[in-house]
Amino acid sequence: MKAPDTTTSDESGLSRREQEVLALLASGNSVDAISSKLFISRHTVRNHLKSVYRKLGVRSQIAAARRYRELRPDEASSPVAPALETLTTREREVLDLLLLGARVAQAADALGISANTVRNHLKAIYRKLGVASRIELMRLLVN
Repeated sequence: MKAPDTTTSDESGLSRREQEVLALLASGNSVDAISSKLFISRHTVRNHLKSVYRKLGVRSQIAAARRYRELRPDEASSPVAPALETLTTREREVLDLLLLGARVAQAADALGISANTVRNHLKAIYRKLGVASRIELMRLLVN
């Protein structure tokens, strides 16, 4: 059995397999689902994801999925894009920090505002995007 072609084939420096893993991740698949679809172990999926994170300069699945959309806008067009444009600049800043994995207190410190203000921005983001929780928000942005 021949090993899959892992040569680098795009400007990000990702191998073909890493691109496959990232595409599945950006489509909202879990590590288990990716493992199943690509017929590789969960451990191998996690190793590919670590490599993807390093090469893309990100630290989370959400940030990796977002970067994928930036690299391949034609393949990852999002129906949520018009709703994102309704967010204020501050709401976008809060959202960006959350996508990077920041907690409410960390976002508040980074923006120089109170944690309650961050929570208020989150409520406005939820309302504008039609979600009720951070999990729903992340699913919406990943899918």
